[in-house]
Amino acid sequence: MTPHEPPSLRTHLALRRGIILMCGAALLFTISSTMVKGLGDGYPVSQVVFFRCLLAFLPLYIVIRRSGGWQVLSTRRPGAHLFRVVVGGIALFIGFYALTLMPVADYFAFTYAAPLFATMLSIPILGEQVGIRRWTAVAVGFVGVLIMLQPGVKTFAYAEMVAIAAAFTYALAIIAVRNLARTESSAATVFYFTLAGLVLAGAVLPFEWRPPSAKEWALLLGLGLVSGIGQILMTDAYRLAPPAVIAPFDYTSMIWALVFGYLLFNDFPQPVVLVGAAVVIVSGVYIIYRETVRGVTRPPLAPTPLK
Repeated sequence: MTPHEPPSLRTHLALRRGIILMCGAALLFTISSTMVKGLGDGYPVSQVVFFRCLLAFLPLYIVIRRSGGWQVLSTRRPGAHLFRVVVGGIALFIGFYALTLMPVADYFAFTYAAPLFATMLSIPILGEQVGIRRWTAVAVGFVGVLIMLQPGVKTFAYAEMVAIAAAFTYALAIIAVRNLARTESSAATVFYFTLAGLVLAGAVLPFEWRPPSAKEWALLLGLGLVSGIGQILMTDAYRLAPPAVIAPFDYTSMIWALVFGYLLFNDFPQPVVLVGAAVVIVSGVYIIYRETVRGVTRPPLAPTPLK
C-alpha cells in the first residue's frame, strides 16, 4: 500500500487485514486450548496456568513496546485491575479444568454463552442500558444453551456445568475489561492480568508440581507463546477495523475446534450440540451488531475464551 492509494482502497485493505488477523487469532487461541486438552485429564491446572502466563510475557513485551513503552503500564485504578485479575484468574482456572472434561468443540460451544451473560451483567456493573432487541437475543441464546444441555432428556452433566461456570466467569472478565478500557491501555490490562496469574499459579505450583514428559514440556512451553501471539494478532485486528466487522470472526474458532477435536482426539460433538451452538453464535453476532448500531465504543462482547 502506497501513500497515493485512495482512502477507500486503504480502508478496504485495512478491513481485509483486520479480518485475516482476527481469523488467525481465533486459530491460535483454539490451538492453545487444544494444547491444554492434550495435557490430559487430571493435569495440574496451576502448572498449566503458570506456563501459559510465563511464556506469554515474550509476545506481551512486543505489545508493550509497540504501545509506547513501559509508561503505558501506569495506572490510577489498581482496584479495577484487581477485580479483572480475580475474575479473569478464576475464569482461566475453570476454563482449563473444563477443557480436561469435554471435547474442545463442546467446550467452545458452551463458553460462547459468555457474551450473553456479559450483556446482562453490563447493566448492574457498568450501568449500561440494554434494549428489547438485545434482551431478545440473550433469551434466544440461552435457548441454544438449553438445546445443548437437553434438560429432561439426559441426566445432570458435570462437565457442561463446569463449562457454563467458565462462561459466566469469563463474562465477568469481559465486563472488567470494558470497564478498564475507559481509562487504561489494553497492554496494561493484559500485563497485570498475566503477571497476577503467574504469581498466583506459582504460589500453588509447588504443591501440585508434576514432572513433565517431553511431550508435556512442548505443550506447556508452546501454550503461552501461542496465546501471546494470538493476543498480538487480535489487538492489531481491532486497530485496523471496527469491532462490528472483526468480532464475529472470533466465532471461526468453532471450525478449528471441530477439526482439531476430530483429528487429534477423535471427538465430534453430537448434532444437538452443533444446533445449540449455532443458535448461541447467531445471538452473539446480533448482540455485537446492536452494540454497533447504538454506538458502543468499548471493547465488544467477543466470545474468545482464555485470552
